[in-house]
Amino acid sequence: IPYNKRSMKSLGLKKANITVRNFPESVATIRKKIHLRDGGTDYLFFTKNYEEKLIVVWCVKQGRL
Repeated sequence: IPYNKRSMKSLGLKKANITVRNFPESVATIRKKIHLRDGGTDYLFFTKNYEEKLIVVWCVKQGRL
């Protein structure tokens, strides 16, 4: 998803694990901006795509089969 306030708010997450790669902001700054606590089964990867646009990859940890 694109990195902007509207798309981040639409996720409706209260807590998530955050990882930053090739991104201009730190994890602490992102947490403060979007008001997320650490933990849970959601993982957000903040990075850039091939066009150098800021994006977020949202993943959810699944249970073992």
